[in-house]
Amino acid sequence: MQAKAQLQNLIRHINEYWLTDASFVVLLVTLIFTVFFLPVLIEFGQMDVFFVNLVFLFLFFTGIWSSTNTFLMVLTSLLFVAQLVLRLLRFSSLPVEFYLAERVVGLANMMVFIFLNIRLLFRNDEINLYRVIGAINVYLLLAVSVHLHS
Repeated sequence: MQAKAQLQNLIRHINEYWLTDASFVVLLVTLIFTVFFLPVLIEFGQMDVFFVNLVFLFLFFTGIWSSTNTFLMVLTSLLFVAQLVLRLLRFSSLPVEFYLAERVVGLANMMVFIFLNIRLLFRNDEINLYRVIGAINVYLLLAVSVHLHS
C-alpha cells in the first residue's frame, strides 16, 4: 500500500514539474541537441540508432505529463505506447515493417506535443524568459516534425 502511495506521489511530482515554466529549459536543451547536434553525430556515425530512438521516445514521453486534461493525457499515453511498440517492432526479427504506421503515429504524437506546448505557453498573460524559451521550443518542435516526416 505504501509503494502505491509513493508511486502516486512520484507521478504527481513529475506532472507538476512538466506543467511549470522551468520544464521549458529541459525541453529546450533536448531540442537543441536533437536539432543541431544529433544530425551531425548521425552523419559521422557517432550515434547509435538505439540512442536516437530513445531521444525521440523521451520527447514523446514528456508529452504525457504536459497537461492536466485527462483526455490529452490518455491520448498522449496511447500515442507514446503505439510509438514505442512500433519502434520495438522495427528492431525485431519480424518479416513485416510498419514504417508508414510509425511515421503517422510519430507525426500525430508530434502535433499533439506541439499543441500541448502552445497551451502551456499561452496559459496566462505572464511574459517572462521561460515563455520566450517555450516559444523557441514550439519552433524547434515544428522543425523536428517537418524534418522527420518529409
